[in-house]
Amino acid sequence: MLSVIIPVYNNERYLITTLSHIRNAKYRDLEIIIVDDGSSDKSLDIAYKIQKEDSRISVYSKENGGVASARNYGAGKATGEYLCFADQDDIVEPDMYSSMIDRLEQDASDICICSSGKLIKNEKYPFDIQDNALYIGSEIKGNLIYPIIFESFDAPIKYKKVRHDPQIWVCVFRRIFWEKNKICFRNYVNYEDDLLVKIESLSLAKSVSTLPAIGYYWRIHTKSESGSIRYIENIGQKQDKTYQDIINSIKNIEADENVLFMIKQVIFCKQYIDAIHYLMGAKRKNIEFIKNYYNVNIYNRNFNESIRVIKYLNTKRIRWKILFLLISHKMTLLSFISEAMINWIEGCWRKVKW
Repeated sequence: MLSVIIPVYNNERYLITTLSHIRNAKYRDLEIIIVDDGSSDKSLDIAYKIQKEDSRISVYSKENGGVASARNYGAGKATGEYLCFADQDDIVEPDMYSSMIDRLEQDASDICICSSGKLIKNEKYPFDIQDNALYIGSEIKGNLIYPIIFESFDAPIKYKKVRHDPQIWVCVFRRIFWEKNKICFRNYVNYEDDLLVKIESLSLAKSVSTLPAIGYYWRIHTKSESGSIRYIENIGQKQDKTYQDIINSIKNIEADENVLFMIKQVIFCKQYIDAIHYLMGAKRKNIEFIKNYYNVNIYNRNFNESIRVIKYLNTKRIRWKILFLLISHKMTLLSFISEAMINWIEGCWRKVKW
């Protein structure tokens, strides 16, 4: 049996569609666990109604604690041999679960990862495509972990130079592996719960299967996390905790201090860009506030040693190129204005595209 955990929060628009795709999957032995995280709309009513139609569905309601809390709650209720997670507004392909479980059984692996796509206005686009492979031991590091960590950088170490994203919904885990290693979601900042669990689980796995077929489509719309910016208090301190969490996982598989140092540089540089981005959500943004924010959350966080790694930057993201160039010369206000302009342009594009 496969336990599918679905955190739900104010999603009355898409919940029926998402559940319909999961319920109609070719793999029938499902335990569908819906965790309502304190919704104020009709999401919980919809979940209870659909539960009456399908005995495989269990519905739980809790106070709002965020997606990481809801996922952990749901995982604690799971009884299946296998475990996976789905977001409340996404689409699962009919043969996703059957294909992944077949591979887990065939390879005797701890985790199976499928490919994913984006769903924009009901149009499907490829997003993160995996190879048809079985990675064992140290192969996991170079083929699956480092492509996530060094994404957008061409680091001078040995690993597969492809882009892989940290989303957790493309993974099916053996539940015994999940529970034995006491894996759980953590959320220090706002967005990194997938990243932390994926790095941790991959660093602990003995073998991982991957599939090239797209099994999961990530719905992009203006009310998703992709369409909003929230200011985060003390983001630098929270990012430090994120870095420490990642490096603790990496130390399970990497002993080379030079590699660990480069990982630190890359993580911190990415966090600088994130810090600038989340500053856009602040209500108060006068010059003194902006300069102090940069000093606390960027320039006083290993900046001089970490920024050197931008010489390995290899990305088509114009935003990253502009911001790294500006902050490397500590052009604080110009980088802030540039980010604001880029966000405005992206917002206009989203209104047309999404």
